Amino acid sequence: PTAAVLKQVRFRVGNLFGSRASFGQEVYDIVLFRNLLIYFNRELQDRALICLKDLLAKDGLLLVGPAEAALPRLHGFISAEWPLAFAFLKSEPVKTTAPTVSAAIPVPTPTPKVNKSKPLLRPRPTIGNEARGQAPAKPLAKASESLIAVERIANAGRVKEAQEVALAHLKEFGPSAQIFYLLGLVQDADGAAPQAAQSYRKALYLAPNHREALIHLALLLRKQGDHNGAEALAGRLGRVQKRSGS
Repeated sequence: PTAAVLKQVRFRVGNLFGSRASFGQEVYDIVLFRNLLIYFNRELQDRALICLKDLLAKDGLLLVGPAEAALPRLHGFISAEWPLAFAFLKSEPVKTTAPTVSAAIPVPTPTPKVNKSKPLLRPRPTIGNEARGQAPAKPLAKASESLIAVERIANAGRVKEAQEVALAHLKEFGPSAQIFYLLGLVQDADGAAPQAAQSYRKALYLAPNHREALIHLALLLRKQGDHNGAEALAGRLGRVQKRSGS
């Protein structure tokens, strides 16, 4: 069995930023790495992801380390939503009407990944007859559609527009852990580290077990040289994962 496996393995040495020929002409079903991108500046991160996307087959899978999980989304990758893995599917560009700040895109899909320990928005107590008791459903659905719009714009790499849409969401629907997390994500991608840290902290104030916010705030603090703060958040994340069994 070992010899049979070895026959299928080919080693190549090449520069990720060099010629495409150094990786061969074929495309790959899976590309995986850990901590490849965290040492690059933003320009090199973008170049690396463009190269890696080119290496993947149309339905290829990209697996990254937890510290890099925010970056593939900015280049159109879609989360595979696998437990215990930061896996992303390559997506081809789709010609759609660009979403705007004033109108969120209605999407007949489930809500984006949120902190499942708490509801996205708490329905307000209703007063009066039973018909009025159904009123909160519409605002909740609109808020979910708006969150999806923010995530789609961010995934397309339009970080400035995503920030505007996120702020419009906050104004219309009020604070939630997920919108602060998404706002922090696009601020982080835009190089606005202080604002991103503040948004991540607001997300964690509303949802202390928000795993993605913990991961990205820890990464941001490490980049800023606050290793003690990053380690504290890593420990907190470990406790959250242990309690949830993930």
